[in-house]
Amino acid sequence: MATVQQSILIGATVKQSYAYLADIERVRDWLPHVVEAQRTSAVKTGEGAELAIVAEAAGKRTEGTSRCTAAVSPHRLAFTATLDIGLTSTTTFDLAAAGKQTQVTATVEYAFTGRGFGRLLGGLFGDKYARQDIATALDNLKAQIEAKRPQRKRAAPVL
Repeated sequence: MATVQQSILIGATVKQSYAYLADIERVRDWLPHVVEAQRTSAVKTGEGAELAIVAEAAGKRTEGTSRCTAAVSPHRLAFTATLDIGLTSTTTFDLAAAGKQTQVTATVEYAFTGRGFGRLLGGLFGDKYARQDIATALDNLKAQIEAKRPQRKRAAPVL
């Protein structure tokens, strides 16, 4: 698996930042390539919460799932996603107080396990786009948590 990591400082408390991230149904609002997300679990937030998702990359739609695999309130959340194009990823968010702000560090471990488009995309562009996507996702989180209203940037198209 490949790994990328990025941090951002958010102008909100750790509890506020954690609560926003733990609400799994908001993933569509801040994750750049997710265009649809519907909860499929009885669990609304935290460990065990699961979504059916539709993502779009390079003009192609793919379906998959995202599940919260770890929740240690208010300091750590982990989500594992699997997409039909052959992408599997685990994103861990570590939150730490920085005065009245929150330092959020996202670590993404990913692998392209499928054939065809997914493997080609991963082999040619994996790290570049993973870094770009996590940076965009963290920027979206920061804007939304600080403004308390949706503000979403789209990721640059994958060619």
